[in-house]
Amino acid sequence: MIARTDCPRPPRPIRIAALNGLGIVQMMRFALQEDIEAGRLVPVLPDVPLLLVPVQALHAFGLPSRLRVFIEFLVAELAAY
Repeated sequence: MIARTDCPRPPRPIRIAALNGLGIVQMMRFALQEDIEAGRLVPVLPDVPLLLVPVQALHAFGLPSRLRVFIEFLVAELAAY
């Protein structure tokens, strides 16, 4: 088998497996949106929701302002999902 290398996004093993026809993957849509729009991947179970998983941000020295800004960014980006 030859792995596809013509994809514009950075590779992730599970995404690469799906692009190479090795099965169905369950990932957040925004991580695969470019591949869906380009016709490289096709949603097969769009009504099946992803399991909710907690997201945590840890820092050794409390909560620096740059980490707080990043967390606020993630909350806004992931709110739709």
